[in-house]
Amino acid sequence: MTLEDYNPLPDASHVPILEKTCWTPARAELRAWLQRNAPSLAELYEGAVRLMYENSLPGQVRFISHAVREIRNRLPDVISGIKGEGQL
Repeated sequence: MTLEDYNPLPDASHVPILEKTCWTPARAELRAWLQRNAPSLAELYEGAVRLMYENSLPGQVRFISHAVREIRNRLPDVISGIKGEGQL
């Protein structure tokens, strides 16, 4: 399988053009990994990506920054399987 053959979005023919452009193979793969391993972080990740590409609203950068910070703070627990004490 080559990179050109790789399509992480099943049956992408019904997916809107914007969805196809913002969900690169790397982003879709990360989203799928998060959905399997940390569904709540997957929601934050998907929301942040969609805010970057689909919407324009007051405080947009701050909302995305908060999502990134939350993912960053909780990802070590997901990867290690051990819940840390307090914030990093």
